[in-house]
Amino acid sequence: MLGLTTDLVSAGDLTNEELQAVVDDFARLLADACRLYSAPLFPEGIRLGDAADEIGSRLHVAFYACDEGDGTVHVRELSLPFHLAWRPDPCEPALPAAIDKELAARFLERLFRIDTGFREGQYEALARVLEGQDSIVLMPTGHGKSLVYQLASFLLPGRTVIVQPVVALIRDQVRNLEKKHGIDRALGITGDIRDPGERAAAYRRVAAGDSLMYFVAPERFQISAFRDALRSMVEHTPVGLIVIDETHCVSEWGHDFRTSYLRVGNTSRACVSARGFTPPLVGLTGTASHAVLRDVQRELDILDPEAVLVPDSFDRPELTFEAVPCASGEKRPKLAELMTVTLPEKFGVDREAFRDGSGDSFFPGLIFCPHSGGDYGVVKVQQWLERTHRWSSAYYSGKRPKRVEMSDAQWSEEKQQREEAFIEDKTRVLVCTSAFGMGVDKPNIRYTVHYGMPASIESFYQEAGRAGRDREPAHCFLLVSDDNPELNRGMLAPRADLTRISDEIERQGYDGDDITRCLYFHTGSFKGVGVELQRMEKLLAEVGEPWKPGERRINYREANQTDLEKSVHRLVTLGVVADYTTDYSAQFFGLTMAGASREDVLRSYETYVRAYQPGKANRELERARAFVDLPDWVDFALGVASVYLEFVYSIIERGRRRAIWELLEAAQVADPERFRKRILRYLESTDYSVWLEKLALDPDAGLGRFLELSSEVRTPDEAEQLRGEAARYLQSYPDHPSLLLARALGEVLCLDGNWDTVDQSMQAAMRSAAENYSVDAYPLAAASAKVLRAAASVDPAAAVRIERALLGDQPDAGFARALVAEASLEACSVAPWIVVQQVADRAQRIVLGVVSGHEDAELS
Repeated sequence: MLGLTTDLVSAGDLTNEELQAVVDDFARLLADACRLYSAPLFPEGIRLGDAADEIGSRLHVAFYACDEGDGTVHVRELSLPFHLAWRPDPCEPALPAAIDKELAARFLERLFRIDTGFREGQYEALARVLEGQDSIVLMPTGHGKSLVYQLASFLLPGRTVIVQPVVALIRDQVRNLEKKHGIDRALGITGDIRDPGERAAAYRRVAAGDSLMYFVAPERFQISAFRDALRSMVEHTPVGLIVIDETHCVSEWGHDFRTSYLRVGNTSRACVSARGFTPPLVGLTGTASHAVLRDVQRELDILDPEAVLVPDSFDRPELTFEAVPCASGEKRPKLAELMTVTLPEKFGVDREAFRDGSGDSFFPGLIFCPHSGGDYGVVKVQQWLERTHRWSSAYYSGKRPKRVEMSDAQWSEEKQQREEAFIEDKTRVLVCTSAFGMGVDKPNIRYTVHYGMPASIESFYQEAGRAGRDREPAHCFLLVSDDNPELNRGMLAPRADLTRISDEIERQGYDGDDITRCLYFHTGSFKGVGVELQRMEKLLAEVGEPWKPGERRINYREANQTDLEKSVHRLVTLGVVADYTTDYSAQFFGLTMAGASREDVLRSYETYVRAYQPGKANRELERARAFVDLPDWVDFALGVASVYLEFVYSIIERGRRRAIWELLEAAQVADPERFRKRILRYLESTDYSVWLEKLALDPDAGLGRFLELSSEVRTPDEAEQLRGEAARYLQSYPDHPSLLLARALGEVLCLDGNWDTVDQSMQAAMRSAAENYSVDAYPLAAASAKVLRAAASVDPAAAVRIERALLGDQPDAGFARALVAEASLEACSVAPWIVVQQVADRAQRIVLGVVSGHEDAELS
């Protein structure tokens, strides 16, 4: 029995009854913790009082007197000008023995003062984590994703490592843990820690297990000193959980400019696994297209379909969405109109009140720009907004804008001040790049404006979702310039040649329209198979004898770091490089060569393809094996690399262009409610997801399954669902014939269908079926006929155009016969004449053959 006393009672701050309530509350918490791990309860409980004959041991909590007796704990307010190190007792990794929603809700209320229970998906995600299972969790922005890992961190023994994409988010998370919940044992390690001594001190805190949570960027795992600190920590204190927050960045940024994201799943697990325990890894994001989600699953090695938790709906009714078409040269006037007319009207206030109001009439907002410099960058837009319209505003970007006259260290401090000023309502408008925003918890943002079009529907939804986190009405606008529609759609077409796109972007420069600017960044990330192959060849030459195991040091310049690291990662994927680290000070990559044989390389490539598109694995392996007999190992590796890069570009590069296309198409919808519906149809999963997944994985291109699927689409609303989901799947499988046909069918049967999109999808399906899938004419005709028949019922003239395109790609008369047989004579206007002509030609050949044969007989 433990006896508890405190001088708060004698001082009159607490009554005995209140102290008993405190003790009872603590006893309930202790009982819940014991239940969580099936541990025995505290042996004999806690009693108030200090009678020596009744109580085995005594604990006295002193707030006033300085009692030096045994069993006394002194509580004092104390401020120290330095960090007070805390060395935890060593513990073993473990998972809870029992967890249920009621018990978890009590911990939620106790630790975070949330007494309303869990929101949709929160408990399910928490339960998987506490069972030690990896997960990818999708929740609408502002739905409480962070709470999942924060609560799990307290319920699991050991520490939590959280990977965040941007410095602003790391600071925001650490700040909120302390200010909102009193959790001050959270450490953010960012590039802002420039002093070597401070950085070394931070690593010592990691090695000691000093903090409960560690927030880092993915690049931190490529630094040897950080890896060593983690490995030192897990010798005595386990890491109970790895978190990849905003996990869509693994795909969206990993393939573009932050290659470390593609390694973070492997490197994080390798650094914190110890004593036979690998902690669960959970990825959290607000949205992810099917392409991004599949890519994230592969890169994080979470391939179990049950591991992906998706909400029933991504809808946030407090947000409105509106696309505003305008020429590039009209963007500033349109922005001025939004800020001075449209938004004040929507909030029911006059212009001055909207601009200068306070209290309940304070309307903070975000204006997203695609980059920091130029006419469409944060600097010029913010300066124009402040000088011309006197808005209290600031600009924010991850890297220091080129013409800003301050050092990188000064900019780091400056942007932190700007960030805090906006969060604390001292600045009304923040003109920012995507470096600000993801997950930053400012609840009262009332509007967002995208001054440039993002590269995908998910990116737009993610960034717009910063608004209205307090569940009050907020408005989200997308300014879209599509100055050269025909040229743009040609560049975004699935089979458009990337070299020609790059040449066109280089000719136009950066001053075109939104599509040009999106493709400017796109072609900067995807330079082409030839360019990447040359880089890999140069890297292999520098490595020297890459088939031999051992360590290699490859120097880089800051200017080519991203390109070189991408080549290094390509070799990791092919199994040539086992691991690598980055020394940012000395500017070199440290490579650990795997000592890979030719069969090792082929197996690595097969594994890679099978994770993306299982149906193509055998064909791709066969293509790669064509190089196995080359006498030179490097020539063999480059041959496999060429096949690998062609696969990457056919899937990821085309999928990215497809994402730009889909947002552009959605932004053509003038009605805000239909625009909103188009976004949600794209993001959400329905029963069609099962169909489309089967189509995508079918080794025979899924044409038979498509025939079954086509009969399931009965209403325009169902057609919209199919259109949205097929568009999402096409980012993962951009050349898949059945998915292209499904996209076309959905478009045909929608009330707002676009016939140009139907034409493009049908033509792409025909060519891909012949070139990539070797599909026979009849099943292809049967599947195409379903779309043609639907088109004929909606718009006969458009059906004729589709039919001509189909027959142009498939001039074979057998295809025409199959089309008539499957689509019906009424739906076809061209194919019947081809069939008739074929019959006539055959009859003529028979007649001529008979005559010719008779003459030959006479001659003989």
